[in-house]
Amino acid sequence: MRKVWIFFGALSVVNESLSDQIAKEQRLKILLIVSDTALEPSLTNTATEIRVTIGINDDFDQILDVCSGILDTEQIAHLHRLWADDAFPRDFNRTGDELIITARE
Repeated sequence: MRKVWIFFGALSVVNESLSDQIAKEQRLKILLIVSDTALEPSLTNTATEIRVTIGINDDFDQILDVCSGILDTEQIAHLHRLWADDAFPRDFNRTGDELIITARE
């Protein structure tokens, strides 16, 4: 019986750290920025947000080239939803020569 309790105790610690990780990712804001003047895609990754800037003629393969090895699978999937999923609730804000696409809160 004691071994089972230790196992479940360890499982609850794993679940706590997983929920902490999910909460952290939810606080991290991901922005897809389509710029009229960008010549090549770029990535800015800070503690609070990820900004991927692309030009008007760039495609998702170019986004992947910039993000691979830096962003994890979930973050790239979120970018893809911002890029192409019409059913995903998004906000579009035009600021100067940039269209900023974010998940609707």
